[in-house]
Amino acid sequence: MDKADLLDEIRLEVGDLIDKHRKDLPLMFQKVCNHIQSRVEDYQGIAVYLTEYPEFVRRHESGSIGLPRVQKFGEGPLSITAVRGGLYRERNLNRILICIPLYLGQNVYGIFVVESNPLSQIHDEDITLFTEVCSSFENRMIAYYHPDAEEPDFFDDDLV
Repeated sequence: MDKADLLDEIRLEVGDLIDKHRKDLPLMFQKVCNHIQSRVEDYQGIAVYLTEYPEFVRRHESGSIGLPRVQKFGEGPLSITAVRGGLYRERNLNRILICIPLYLGQNVYGIFVVESNPLSQIHDEDITLFTEVCSSFENRMIAYYHPDAEEPDFFDDDLV
């Protein structure tokens, strides 16, 4: 199976996991980290760091992550990701690191982290998968923390 097909398959499986565990965010984060990391051997580790003022704390992980378990705000790649408000990518002799912020409203809720060995090939398709997973997490967090919020009706006659 080529990598694009594998990532498409993972995308569907992750969607099912997120729907299945939508009422339990910690379990959802952990299951998704475990699943993605187990399916792609290039991904050495996947983690979700949560913001717990004044630091980022790794709460969910699968595999090996070289970042410290706790990282103070203002230090390291997690803070760079939060300040940029978007994807952070770092490649050095030891690793490839991808960090993507998770938002709840306008606030950074956490950071999704993928670590790979430097000889791996992380392509645009991988990045697309990670950003889609983060978008799904954000949608699920909104539904979890704001259960009464209405989702937009894209077929509302008033919009036509």
